[in-house]
Amino acid sequence: MTLRNFFSRLSKSLIAFAVVIGLLTGALKFINLSFTLESGHRILTEQLQSYTGREVNIDGEVELTISFFPELLVKQIHIGNPEGFNNKNFISVSKVRLTVALLPLLTGKIHLSDISASQAKINLTNNKDGSNNWSFYTDDQQTKTDDKKTTKNNSGKSHLSIGEFQLRNIAINYTDKSRNQVIKTELDQLIINIKDPLKPHANISGKVQNYPYKISFKSDSLKKLHSGEPWLLHGTGHIAGSKTKLEASTQIIKHELKANLDIEINKVNLGQLLATLEIITAQDATTDKISINAKLHGSSLAELYEQAEINLDIGKGYWMLPAVEPNQQKILYFDNASAFTSWEKPLELHLNGIIFELPIKLDLKTNRLSEFFDEVKKLDLDLTFNIADIDSTLQGTLDLPVKSKLFNLDLSVQGKDLEILNPIINTDFPPFNNFSLSGKLIGNEKGFIIKSANTSIGDTQLQTSITIETHAAKPLWNINLSSSQLQLKDFAFDDWNIKPTVTEQQKPSQQGQNQSQTLINERLIYEPLRRLETIISNPKMHVNLNLKVDKLHSGEEYLGKAQFKLHLIDNEFSLDNADIEIPGGRITLSLSLKKDNNGASGHAVININKLDYGIATRLFIPDSEVSGKASLRVDLELGGSDFTDLFNTTTGQFDIATWPKNTKSVKVLNLWSTNLYLVLLPELQKKESKVNCFVGLMSLNDGIMKEDLFVVDTTKLWIKGNFTVDFKQERFKLSLFPRSKTARLFSLQTPIRVDGSFSDVNLTVKPGDLIGTYFSFITSPLTAPIKRVFGDKTPDDASAICEQLFDRQYVEKLNAELEQEQQQEVIDMLDAD
Repeated sequence: MTLRNFFSRLSKSLIAFAVVIGLLTGALKFINLSFTLESGHRILTEQLQSYTGREVNIDGEVELTISFFPELLVKQIHIGNPEGFNNKNFISVSKVRLTVALLPLLTGKIHLSDISASQAKINLTNNKDGSNNWSFYTDDQQTKTDDKKTTKNNSGKSHLSIGEFQLRNIAINYTDKSRNQVIKTELDQLIINIKDPLKPHANISGKVQNYPYKISFKSDSLKKLHSGEPWLLHGTGHIAGSKTKLEASTQIIKHELKANLDIEINKVNLGQLLATLEIITAQDATTDKISINAKLHGSSLAELYEQAEINLDIGKGYWMLPAVEPNQQKILYFDNASAFTSWEKPLELHLNGIIFELPIKLDLKTNRLSEFFDEVKKLDLDLTFNIADIDSTLQGTLDLPVKSKLFNLDLSVQGKDLEILNPIINTDFPPFNNFSLSGKLIGNEKGFIIKSANTSIGDTQLQTSITIETHAAKPLWNINLSSSQLQLKDFAFDDWNIKPTVTEQQKPSQQGQNQSQTLINERLIYEPLRRLETIISNPKMHVNLNLKVDKLHSGEEYLGKAQFKLHLIDNEFSLDNADIEIPGGRITLSLSLKKDNNGASGHAVININKLDYGIATRLFIPDSEVSGKASLRVDLELGGSDFTDLFNTTTGQFDIATWPKNTKSVKVLNLWSTNLYLVLLPELQKKESKVNCFVGLMSLNDGIMKEDLFVVDTTKLWIKGNFTVDFKQERFKLSLFPRSKTARLFSLQTPIRVDGSFSDVNLTVKPGDLIGTYFSFITSPLTAPIKRVFGDKTPDDASAICEQLFDRQYVEKLNAELEQEQQQEVIDMLDAD
C-alpha cells in the first residue's frame, strides 16, 4: 500500500468516526434513554454504607438517563443513626439527582454540572456525653483518610468538579441533649453556583417561624477559603418583607472557623418579632432599622454558637403601650436602643426615649441566648428604668407569654414628684414629694398586687398593701395604708399660696383694690374643689383607701391618732369614719359628694370638740401665731351646680363656737366669713375689750342660712345678733346689738350692722340706731335669756357660758323655760286685773 493510499484511508476513517461521534452526540442530546438499574439498589446501598458506616435503605427506584448530560436519579434514601442515638433517620431524602457532563469524561475528569436534593429531613443530635450523629469516622479513620487525601492532592489536581448545588424543601432539626435545646429551621431553597470558581454566588430562601426570607449572596473566590485567607461574603434580600443587607468575613485556620457577621434589617415590626419569640403578644412597635453584629469562632457547630458574641442596635422607633381605656394609648418614642448577648450570658438591653414629653431610660437583663432556642417558659427580669428623675427597678421571673399576667417581682420605686406619673400609668396620684417604695409586685388573672412594708413619703413611714383589679373598664385600686408615725407636712400643702386679707379698715382709695384681691383669693381657695370635681366627674381609676395612723404629727407638734376610709367611683366620692384625735380636741368627719348632669350634691357630717385651730393654721403657715379653740357641729345636705357652690340649695344645721386667743389674718382662711369677722374685730375690741368667745347656732334651708342663736362675748360687751346669708346671691346681712356688762344708765351700745356681698364687706354704724334700738331692746325678750344665764352679775369672761350655749338642747330648754315664764307673767297680769 502506498503512503498516499494509507493517508487516504486514514482520512476517510477519521471522517467516518467524526460523523459517528457527531451523530451519537446529537442523538444523546435530543434523545434521552432512561432505564431502571435493578442492581443499582445494591451497589448504591453498599457504597453509602461503606462510606457512612450506617445502615442505609433505598426504598425508591434508581434510574439512569443516558444523554449528552447523563443523570442518575435515586428516590427515597434513608441513612440511619449510629448506635447510642434514637431510632430516627439521620437523613431522609425523597429525591437525589446527579447530572454529569459527558465531554469532561473523555479527558478522565468528573464534572457534576448539577447536584440537587429535595424534600429532605436532617436530624442533627448532640448527646450529653459530647458525641454527635454527623461524624462518620473515628479519629483513626479520619487520620488515615486525611493522609490519603493529602497524598492524592499532592500528586496532582482533583478530578472532581461541581457546577451547581441545589437543595429544596429541607427541614433541619438540631437537638442538644446536654442542654435540652431544640433548634428547628426550614429551608425552601438553597442554590450554590460555582461554575465560575472566581465568582461564586448563591440564593437562599425559606421561613423562620412562618416568616419568609430570601437572600442572594456573592463572594470572593473559594480558593481564599481553602487557603486560609479571609473570605468575604455579600448578601442582599428581604426578611419578613424587610430589606436586608449582610456582610461577612470568614477565615479557616487549622480547622477553626473565625467569622465576623454584620446584618442590617430595615423597617422591622418589633411587635411581630416579640410575638415570634413568644415573649409578649399583640404589641404595636416598630423601628426603622436593626443592626446585628455577630462574632463567631470554633471548630464545630456547638463551639460556634456557644462562643458567639452578638451586638444589636435598634434605630429610631416607637412602642404603642396598651391602653386601659379607649383613645388613651401611650406612645414610647425611642431614639436608639442596644443589646448584647452570648450563648451563656444574659441578654442586656439599653434604651433611651421619650414618653409624654418626659425622658425615659431603660436597662434590662434577661435570659441567656441559649434559652430562647428552647421552649422557654419563664423570662428572667432585671429591669431598671428612670422617668423624669423617678428611679424604679423590677426583678424576678415572668411566665411566658406575658399575656398570662402571672408573676411575682421585687419592686423598688423612689423619686421627687409622684404626680408626674399620672399621665403615664393613667392614675390621679397627689403631688407627694421625696417618696420611696420597696416590696413585691404580684400579677394574677384579676390584676396586680403591691405589698410593701417599707414605703415612705418624706419622713412618713408606711406599710402598704395595694390591689389593682384590671378586669373592669376602669381599674379598681384597693389601698390599705398603716403608719406608726405620719407627718402631715409631707403631704403637699405648698400649693395653697393665697395672700392674706388686710384687717384694718381701708381707705376709700384702697377699697376697690382690696375687694379685687379678696375675690382672687376666694377663687384660689376654690381650686382644690375644682380639681376634686374634675377627678370625680371622670376618674381614671376607682379607689377604696383605708388609712390608719398611730401617731399624727404636724412639724414638731403631735396631733394624735387618725383613721379614715375614702372611696372614689364614677361621679361619687366619700370620706367615711374619719377620726382624728388631737390633744384637747377631736375631729370626726363623714363626707359624700356626687357630680352628675343634674349638678353637684352631697352630705357632710362634722363634729369638732374644742380643737386648737392654731395647729390647723400652722399646717399651712408654719410661722403663724394664730391660736384659739373651736367647736363645730355640721349636718348638711349639700347641693349646687358644681363643687364651688355646694351651699346654694343646702339644708341642715351649722353650729360653731370659738374661743380665740390671738386673731390675725391668715391667707389660707381668706374666705368671706373670715373677712367679716376680721372687719368686725376692731369694733368688738373697742375700749380694750377682748373677745372671749363666739357662738352661732344656724339653720339652712334651700341655701338660706339664719341664726337660731348668735352671740359674742367680750370683756366689756355681751352681743346678740341677727344673721342671714343667701348663698345663691352670695350676700349677707348681720346686725349686732351690744350690751354693756357694767351697770349704767344706758347699758345698750350702738348697734353694728353689716350688709354686703361675699367679696365686699361693708361695716355700717348709724347714730340714729341708738335710741330706737335701745327702746326696742329693753322691751324685747332678748334680754331675758341673758339675765337668766348670767344671773344678777355678768362675768368679764363668759367662755363657760358660750360652752353651755353651744348645746342646742340646753338652748331649747332655756327658751322653753323662758316662754313658760312669759306665759305665766301674762296670766299673773290678767289675774291681777
